[in-house]
Amino acid sequence: MIVVSDTTILSGLIQIGRLEILYQVYGRILIPKQVYLELLALRNPSININALLLVDWIDIRVVPDSTLLHALQERLDKGEAEALAIEVSADLVLIDELRGRAKAAELGLLYTGLLGTLKAAKASGFIDAVKPIISTLQTEAGMWYNPALIQKILRELNEPD
Repeated sequence: MIVVSDTTILSGLIQIGRLEILYQVYGRILIPKQVYLELLALRNPSININALLLVDWIDIRVVPDSTLLHALQERLDKGEAEALAIEVSADLVLIDELRGRAKAAELGLLYTGLLGTLKAAKASGFIDAVKPIISTLQTEAGMWYNPALIQKILRELNEPD
């Protein structure tokens, strides 16, 4: 399976020290060079982001200049645009932002976000519970999710909210 990720999902998992969840769920993932550069720009002196990203299961790809890339950059940030314009036949795109998801759907790409990834991790037995990870993402990585969506996911997973 070819999985391409944008910045937000990687950033959140890096900040809470749980990047391995992506490997456990998807195996190898591709990230565009712009996503890699955006992650390097994160300011956290306690995390060696470069070392985390230079593992053998993350493949950093240069996205060639194209009409599609330029069109996407008019509506999305650079990392999202490159994640959608990468010239591989992605089976899945990891993307959280609504505009990026809408564009992925328009392009006929399957997508999921970090919460979907956490659901898959729990279903596969890689994590015991989603709720504490969501809480950590919110408190330590500053991520925000609609409370109704969180409640829905926790109910689906039979986790008390």
